[in-house]
Amino acid sequence: MTKINRHIIPAPIGYSLTSHSSPGELAEALDVLAARTGDRRFERARRELLRPCAGQRSPATSKAIAQRDEAIREMSTFCLGSRWSRSQEIHKLLLRYSTTTWRFGDDRLEEMPSRYLQTPYAGAFAVLRSGQPVPGPRQLHKILKG
Repeated sequence: MTKINRHIIPAPIGYSLTSHSSPGELAEALDVLAARTGDRRFERARRELLRPCAGQRSPATSKAIAQRDEAIREMSTFCLGSRWSRSQEIHKLLLRYSTTTWRFGDDRLEEMPSRYLQTPYAGAFAVLRSGQPVPGPRQLHKILKG
């Protein structure tokens, strides 16, 4: 078992930053320091702190995936059967939509067409609009589970 050392980061009076501080707290402290001192190194350190590391998702990507997953869950309300059969049906619908209507015009639309309201195609439009890849049946099953 590895013992974690807690080091206090030196900072001006009024700041108590530890190794357990969240990146958001550290970024706020760096903003204040940059404003007080005018030193651009604090701004660069803040950008570096908030940049995702290798293997991490950016906040924009995480938001797009969350929106895609919510649209998939909405699509599942139009399907019947078990979770596995719904995931297969959603996958078929997404593939069919992405290779036909999406490719031949819907990908250039800013807003969802009104004819898609209250249909599974509203969810399909949102899934493809998110810019994230269309998940396979196994991933869809996991999304519907959670």
